[in-house]
Amino acid sequence: MAFPANLGARLPEDIPVHLWHGLDDDIVPPSHVDLYARAIPQAQVHRLPGRDHQFNDDLADIAMAILSLEARR
Repeated sequence: MAFPANLGARLPEDIPVHLWHGLDDDIVPPSHVDLYARAIPQAQVHRLPGRDHQFNDDLADIAMAILSLEARR
């Protein structure tokens, strides 16, 4: 995977970036989230143990985390 140079610097500073990845994903290796994290150093990475590619069809934890971020704004 290749990313544009300075990808993180190209993103608006006031927009938080969160990367989610299930550690039991058998389609996209969990190491890929590390590639994104290196390209976007300001991103917060969320590695979800026991979750697959579709987060086990349960986005409740992710939705709650997003709502808590919104509440802090």
